[in-house]
Amino acid sequence: MTGGFSRSAVNYESGARTPLASIITAVLILLTLLFFTGFFYYLPHAVLAAIIIVAVYGLIDIKEVKHLFKIRSVDGWTWIITFAATLVIGIEQGILIGVAFSISHFYCKKCVSACS
Repeated sequence: MTGGFSRSAVNYESGARTPLASIITAVLILLTLLFFTGFFYYLPHAVLAAIIIVAVYGLIDIKEVKHLFKIRSVDGWTWIITFAATLVIGIEQGILIGVAFSISHFYCKKCVSACS
């Protein structure tokens, strides 16, 4: 379910910038699934998880979070809430929670300014 996300992380970390890189990555993943799955069968899930964590770690940009808090703190909080929800609950639900927080803040701010 998160194969596309980890594939994007690998492409980003390797410096890939074109759609051809995604095609090559997809072909390599397909070949791995067809011919090399047996090599990964006996690996503990913790090892497989560590491989994905190492690939995704580079996508976490702390400087950007600090920058968001300097410009608009609600954007920084949106990032933190989305990140935490993604870690605790899951990717899809975490993103939905982040979107809901952002939209609710927008509408609450709009309602407060309309009432004033």
